[in-house]
Amino acid sequence: MRILFLSLVAAFILQGCSEVSQDESSIYGNLVQDFMNDISVLEKVEDSAPILVLYDEAYKSAYKSEVVTKDNIQALFDEARNFKKAMLIVENHTVVCIKNWEDCTPSNAWGACMPSATGYIKKGALIKQSGYINSIIGIPDNQARTIFFFK
Repeated sequence: MRILFLSLVAAFILQGCSEVSQDESSIYGNLVQDFMNDISVLEKVEDSAPILVLYDEAYKSAYKSEVVTKDNIQALFDEARNFKKAMLIVENHTVVCIKNWEDCTPSNAWGACMPSATGYIKKGALIKQSGYINSIIGIPDNQARTIFFFK
């Protein structure tokens, strides 16, 4: 009887833990994948900092992430071509999803060919962007830029 009671208690505890984990992960569980397929899903995130929410989810689900600088951007872009998808986030205000590595424009400021992308800049509201990423992420400076690679 005692073993049965302890088994039931353990089962309830384990069930409760798995439900909490599932609920927490399902809030934005597919946000990164959905964003990579259709960037407009970011507009539906009910948070005052949707790009930070996306950053947190990308950080958890990316195969690899790296800080982007002028010195390493070309090497990171070369590496990113080996992955199915890539996104770049600038602090809490800008996100781009790389669309085409072959469609790129040379950037003297970055010293790399900047691919075409779509994304958002947050200036109060999210403002949709499309074009070459140098026009979206700005020039090299001290802002934190992170690239995420997805298989």
